[in-house]
Amino acid sequence: MAAVGESLNTPITAGILGLGIGLAIILFVLIVVRPDATPLAAVFGYLVLLAFGAPAYFIASFGAGMGLADTYMISGADYSPWARPLYLTSFLALFAVLTIGAVDLTRRHRRATPPVAT
Repeated sequence: MAAVGESLNTPITAGILGLGIGLAIILFVLIVVRPDATPLAAVFGYLVLLAFGAPAYFIASFGAGMGLADTYMISGADYSPWARPLYLTSFLALFAVLTIGAVDLTRRHRRATPPVAT
């Protein structure tokens, strides 16, 4: 690939994928250090990180796929057997984030709104 001026963009790929690991560690430290952190906040934070896994994977692998496609005149498509489970996990995490957020918002709204006397 180097002979034709293409690259797998390894530093960029490692940086994008390593960012998720770094954010997970930062989130863990914040949850441990903050006394007001709730279990719901921890679950919500890690579900958000899982939801961003598929977009990060797509962005990180796009340059490498294009480099392979341009070098070898192939499609550059993702043939990894782990792509679909990752996309499914990210989708389910996003669905859980939206569901948990809606339930928590509804619960907070019900607690804050006094009952109407009839």
